[in-house]
Amino acid sequence: MSRRKIDQAKLQYWAGMIHDCQHSGLKTKEWLANHGISKDTYYYWYKKVQTICVEAMEIPDTLSMPEFVSLPVPAEPANVPVESAIRSNAVVTMHIGKAKIDIPETTSTEFIKKLIGALAYVE
Repeated sequence: MSRRKIDQAKLQYWAGMIHDCQHSGLKTKEWLANHGISKDTYYYWYKKVQTICVEAMEIPDTLSMPEFVSLPVPAEPANVPVESAIRSNAVVTMHIGKAKIDIPETTSTEFIKKLIGALAYVE
């Protein structure tokens, strides 16, 4: 296995561990004790995963100013059933190796592409 794939696998593993810790209902200190993980190790990987995610979300300087466009207004309002107008709490769960990433339904495809791209290039 190449160094890059090993690093990517470690990052995915720790992203899953951090997610499990944060959603366990336990205090971080308790969760770490239960899993035999040192505080230093956990926070080293927490910062590393956080940095990769932030880099994936950064907006390039090359973007231009937003433009406004006119949209046609329909003659009659859309007939949308009440059930579909209510937002759901649906989540897409990605399993990558041992990592599990929950992505809310409202997450943009652009962000998901950046996240996957960032995970693919972790060294």
